[in-house]
Amino acid sequence: TIERAPQYIVFAPLPETPLASIRTDVVLQASASSNLPVTLSLASGSLGSLSAEGKLTGIPSAGTVTVRAVQSGNANYLAAPDAGLVLDVTKKNQYVEFSPISDLPVNSGAVELKAVSSSGLETTFSVVSGPATLNGNRITPTGAGTVVVKAVQPGDAVYNPAQERLQSFRVALLSQSLTFPALGTASYGDAPVTLRASADSGLAVSYVVLSGPGVVTGGTLAITAAGEIIVRATQSGNGTYAAAAPVEQVLIVAPLPLRVGVKPATRPFGAANPVFELTFDGFLSGDGVAGLESLPAVNTVAGETSPAGVYDLNLSGGRSSKYRFVFTPGQLTVVKALQTLVFDSLPNQALGNAPFTLGAAASSGL
Repeated sequence: TIERAPQYIVFAPLPETPLASIRTDVVLQASASSNLPVTLSLASGSLGSLSAEGKLTGIPSAGTVTVRAVQSGNANYLAAPDAGLVLDVTKKNQYVEFSPISDLPVNSGAVELKAVSSSGLETTFSVVSGPATLNGNRITPTGAGTVVVKAVQPGDAVYNPAQERLQSFRVALLSQSLTFPALGTASYGDAPVTLRASADSGLAVSYVVLSGPGVVTGGTLAITAAGEIIVRATQSGNGTYAAAAPVEQVLIVAPLPLRVGVKPATRPFGAANPVFELTFDGFLSGDGVAGLESLPAVNTVAGETSPAGVYDLNLSGGRSSKYRFVFTPGQLTVVKALQTLVFDSLPNQALGNAPFTLGAAASSGL
């Protein structure tokens, strides 16, 4: 957000000669620090007359002339504080020159203000607004922001008051930067990682996980799965330091090996393959099969018509965000199938009968 800037009105110095003693028209001039036009007018009850060109006429031999100056601002500037001159026409005129004040860091300590009056009378200062304290002519920033200071010479029996003069300056926070060492690599199951970012201001650093399987608590990062964890370090500043630019580091977390095998299985020839049972070795405490995204598949060339023998059970696939599968093949043993004989009873025969066919049959079809 860009805010409108302040502005201030300054009257051009008047002749030192009392207005009542000047025999020609007096031209009043005022300008704004924004360079926007200033409108001049005489206050109600003021003596004299003021033209549109700023000529002051009809100055009496005694009395007071009160001049007002207005600049109402625009889209980029705030309205200027109303400025005015209260002039006793029988007194001398004076003005104050107030030296600009350079912008300061918040830890600058006291600096000297410099303002002099054309009369030689002492000038005093006051803080109009902003984070600063004043001790005589020395001002000390107390925080960040814009400080407005006023220089005043109130006049005396001989001199009219000088126009109040304003100067402003910015008090800036100190800059700071972060150092965040690389996080390197880790494995799922490793102990929490200590985060070691530091600010050159000495202020405490905060952390947040932008993405990935990690949780930050204080200055430690707990790993919850394998993958890429992006951690951001920040320092938001305080009354002395501005916020530091954030710094990010990446921790690459490797999956933990998980040994997966298949229990040996046996079936007879001609039967369908059984449901193969997987074995796991290497789960961390609290983890289990239910935490796997998908289980590995068991593959074998053995089918129902495969002859008796020993066949490999191979593993493939499966998915886990925490583990890397290390497969150990298993074995399927296909044994000979059992068979039975059916041999119908034979009818009685007499000696000399013709030969007859025996009707025995094997369940295997052999």
